Amino acid sequence: MKNFFRKVAFGLKPEEKAPSDPLTWAQKQVETIPELNWKGKHIYSEKEMRKYWITQRVEENTTLRKKYKNDPAGLRRAEKQLENDTGAKYWPTNEICMRHAEGIRSDNPVLAKLWYFWTNHFTISDTQRLPEFSTGAYHREFIRANMDKNFETMVQEATVAWPMIMHLDNKDNIGPKSESGRQEWRRREKEPATLNENHARELMELHTISPNGGYTQEDVQELAKIMTGWRPKWSKKLDQGSDVRFMRDRHEPGKKNVLGKEYKAGKKGLKIVIKDLVNHSNCREFIATKLCRYLITDHPTKEMIAPIIKAWEKSDGHLPEVHKAAIKVTFEYNDKYKKFQNIIN
Repeated sequence: MKNFFRKVAFGLKPEEKAPSDPLTWAQKQVETIPELNWKGKHIYSEKEMRKYWITQRVEENTTLRKKYKNDPAGLRRAEKQLENDTGAKYWPTNEICMRHAEGIRSDNPVLAKLWYFWTNHFTISDTQRLPEFSTGAYHREFIRANMDKNFETMVQEATVAWPMIMHLDNKDNIGPKSESGRQEWRRREKEPATLNENHARELMELHTISPNGGYTQEDVQELAKIMTGWRPKWSKKLDQGSDVRFMRDRHEPGKKNVLGKEYKAGKKGLKIVIKDLVNHSNCREFIATKLCRYLITDHPTKEMIAPIIKAWEKSDGHLPEVHKAAIKVTFEYNDKYKKFQNIIN
């Protein structure tokens, strides 16, 4: 059973006795979302962390580079001081401590292990200094907080989360035929409104149906049109640090067609297309396969994947039920497969 405890969690705590019913022990941990085990000082929200990000990014990109234009050494010293003032090196370490506390010291290490799975699934990368300031809070508020809901809710929340919109450049996704796209200043200043496909492509490729869903480049472009207008409202003071909202003046007008289905223009289009993507059969198979690969073996079989898909269909993607099914399959195949375990994740 030691192997099972390591597969679904990180082993047992030094003083913890092996439970008499390992499967029940593991499954009960994914039913609810408890408070974090972290006993450190105030845990900053994603919205609070934006203020530090804005200070770092705006000061670094404008004020300091202008002030030290002819003084490279002075610029390096000023940038280092700015990192200290905004906590650019502190925040990632603080978040890692929180994650380790959940995996190693909490009473819910199974939930923590699955939390790490979903944070990798909806990952954001090293761009615009987002990891230093946004990653941890994004993982807590948009991923962990939705692990007791259905997958559709998690996708909706992650898709329009401020860090994801910024990371995948949807702030730059502006309909060429939109009200904003047709404004004269764009032609005068040579800043045309263009579609940015990054977020739309990853929503299908990485977050929902995978390449096996059979989408085309045209589907990506049409989905990008549906996603136009979802961005923070820009202002000089906030520099895109305000909340994400739907800005109709940047939304591409007209009907769109994704995977053979027609969608009307407007705010509701994104919610509807996400619902269709998460209910696509390829989405269920894609996620079930990834869960088996994460918990059991690098080469999952159809027999492993089937019970997870069945639980998904029966519960309408309710994540606690999906997780319980994945845990049960892991338990059943515990002695048949070996799996290298990443302790830190």
